[in-house]
Amino acid sequence: MRFKIRKAQIRDDLREQLELLGENVVALALGLDAMQGGGGFGPATAPTKAMMIVYQSQDAVAQWLREKRDEVEWHATRLEICEWAILLFVGLSVALEIRNIIAH
Repeated sequence: MRFKIRKAQIRDDLREQLELLGENVVALALGLDAMQGGGGFGPATAPTKAMMIVYQSQDAVAQWLREKRDEVEWHATRLEICEWAILLFVGLSVALEIRNIIAH
């Protein structure tokens, strides 16, 4: 459960570029490490723009990815809290209804 999102301290222009690329592309570019001769997965290829952005600022990109994953976990936590609240209110409603039936 996550109640706080760790905000990445990165430049606004870099954040905008990463948002345009998307979390999956950025994570793949960070994981491939293709700037070092193809990353060991065959012959070296020309790096894409995403690979170059990630290579030039790997620490900031890792922070941004952590922020994005924190956001996903935070949303899941909120959803779980809402589900438990609904379950509690339904259970309370059923208990009160049973009490009313028994009292009459």
